[in-house]
Amino acid sequence: MSDRREEILKSCIVSGSIGNGEVHCEIQEAKNAMDENAKRMCLELLEYMANSDVKCTWYDHPVNGRQYVFKYKGCELTKQQLFENFL
Repeated sequence: MSDRREEILKSCIVSGSIGNGEVHCEIQEAKNAMDENAKRMCLELLEYMANSDVKCTWYDHPVNGRQYVFKYKGCELTKQQLFENFL
């Protein structure tokens, strides 16, 4: 997975306007670019999970409610661990 945050910010700065000696970025443009990047990352995560044969199960915890468990190569992972492996 490639990290596109710098590329997005640089393109935003390049296309931004200059006023009072400062470079300004259109906020909506930056938000749209970041949303697209987040969407791309989510789709890549789903593809990673499918290609890695990650299994997802859940159970109802009496206090915390529904809890999800991800199984990868015989190990149980939290959603945070799975995401870190993906990165």
